Amino acid sequence: MDSSLVRGTMLKLRIVSDQGRSLAERSSATFSVEGGTIGRSADNDWVLPDPLRYVSAHHARVQFREGHFYLQDVSTNGVYVNDDMEPLAKHGAGGYRLADGDVLRMGEYHIVAALEARPAQDEAGAAVPTSIHALHTLGRHEPDIGASLDLDALLVPANQAGSILPVNAYGQSVDSGRVRALNPKARAERAPEVPLLDGAGAQSLGRQMARLAEAVGREPKIGVSAFALEDARAGLDAFCRGAGVEPERLPGDAQVRLLHLAGRLFREALVGFKDLERTRTDTRNRHRIEFPPREPDDPRPSLANSMVEELIVELLVQHEGRRLDSVQWLREAVTEAKLHETATAQAMRAALVEFLGRLDPAELEARFERAARRGNARSADKAQYWELFATFYRNLIEMPADHLPHTFVEAFAAAYRESSKKPPS
Repeated sequence: MDSSLVRGTMLKLRIVSDQGRSLAERSSATFSVEGGTIGRSADNDWVLPDPLRYVSAHHARVQFREGHFYLQDVSTNGVYVNDDMEPLAKHGAGGYRLADGDVLRMGEYHIVAALEARPAQDEAGAAVPTSIHALHTLGRHEPDIGASLDLDALLVPANQAGSILPVNAYGQSVDSGRVRALNPKARAERAPEVPLLDGAGAQSLGRQMARLAEAVGREPKIGVSAFALEDARAGLDAFCRGAGVEPERLPGDAQVRLLHLAGRLFREALVGFKDLERTRTDTRNRHRIEFPPREPDDPRPSLANSMVEELIVELLVQHEGRRLDSVQWLREAVTEAKLHETATAQAMRAALVEFLGRLDPAELEARFERAARRGNARSADKAQYWELFATFYRNLIEMPADHLPHTFVEAFAAAYRESSKKPPS
């Protein structure tokens, strides 16, 4: 590869998510062949603030090897490229070879990569654009326009021969006595020429071009960001319709962050439902309550047997394929959670009443009288009553370690099964 091209190879990374607005001039970074680091910590070459700490202190490293830029993932939460759902770290330690237009995801940041290779320039004046096309390029890659205008390279004496509609360097109509365009034959041989301006005119033109270059630098650089923001806006509108809220009530400059938050809320809700399912299963097992097993061909996702990620995918994909009404599934999950809560409360009360009923004095007296008759005694005295009560109490509270008395468990299970047959009030 030409050494001048290597020296001029540049990698520009630019934030296209909502964070770019608040970072202003820090929303992009240009890396040379020396590479650099990216992360939350202030000692990085490009600092990405993140109070939620999704971005690691040192999240990624840019390297230049064998004429190409590589991105190495050194983070905790991962760097994701384009539509890949696995972080770069899982693809090896060598890093990812960046291509023009790659979309990188670091935490909540969405970043677009742009590559360019241009010969190194020895003269400062070469930084000034000599055409509107170069001006756009300068606006993208060199936002700080400080070089003076090189009039010798830009302006040469006009050819006074031939005449068509005269225009200046911006395509604007001008006085034919000052500027004349080349005829078609001359235009095929060399570039159009404009007259050499005096000192004041040159300074004015230089200021105009500098202002125009600055304005071009502020325009959206890559079309993918506009499309991405439009997709995010459409997605947020769809979310609001499903949630029953008006999009106007939400911040208009945070579409991507709000959609990310909606995903996190959905995930947390499913995590909570899985915890409730685990608690319900533990309660039933603890009190030896058996329910009919799940049907093998039941198409509904299982809270107990599915990971949260699998649940999310199944609910979305099966609903889209019309194999499942995911909204109805969620309603049923809520109903079952309420039913368990109601049945547990009612069973606890019924079991306690049953347990305390065993200690009723009249019940105990009748029990002891029956025991005395079985022992061929006419009636039991107080000492015998106490001995019988001690034996009865030991049997009543007999239970395994860290569990409940057998009598209580049986009463609880019977009441729970009965209450589970009723819809929650």
